[in-house]
Amino acid sequence: MTTDLKPEDLPGLVDKGLEMVEKRLRESNGARIYDSIKAQLTYMKQTIEANEKPAQDKVARLTLGVYAAREFETSDPDFADVLFKVEYLFKRL
Repeated sequence: MTTDLKPEDLPGLVDKGLEMVEKRLRESNGARIYDSIKAQLTYMKQTIEANEKPAQDKVARLTLGVYAAREFETSDPDFADVLFKVEYLFKRL
């Protein structure tokens, strides 16, 4: 993951993540991991669009980075990279 990320990159990365997860969800016949990822990205999008600060309890329960490392880093590195970046930036709002 690059460390030259900027907070203003977050909305575009969340949208990219949602597009990617929708595609994978359709192709997987509804694998539950994708439902979880979609729910987390949707929460992030809603929080950003409302210009709110994320709830700390929800931030503490984010699992995108864990999913990225355990499930996708070797099998789907582009998806993993987006998930890592989104979680990294969102936790710093």
